[in-house]
Amino acid sequence: AFVAKELGWYLEFFHGARVEYFEVDRYAGYGSREKNAYALLDDVQSFLRKAGGIRASAGDDSDDDEHVRKMTNTDAGRVAIVMPPRMAAMAAMDDMQAKEVWNNTWSCTNALDRNWIHKRLQA
Repeated sequence: AFVAKELGWYLEFFHGARVEYFEVDRYAGYGSREKNAYALLDDVQSFLRKAGGIRASAGDDSDDDEHVRKMTNTDAGRVAIVMPPRMAAMAAMDDMQAKEVWNNTWSCTNALDRNWIHKRLQA
């Protein structure tokens, strides 16, 4: 979690990106592995697709300063950081809950899960 938070801080501070953290263990109560995966996918996609990131003025071309124009018409983008289950959170769970969280698609513990995520995010 430390590295994820540092990465997020860096991207926000130096690049102006909008960063949001998604914790896999918070998406464990939807009833099945597939429902958990789609719940997290929906939240990640809605964050990444939000409009309004560009801070451009509405058609006002009166400012000829190239530097100012570049700064106001720049969208640094959005970054969704998906964080694996925290060991402290898993320690407080019973065996079935911990297994469900660890086997969550977004935990990326195998290539099939990573491929599933990749395909869904490109859609």
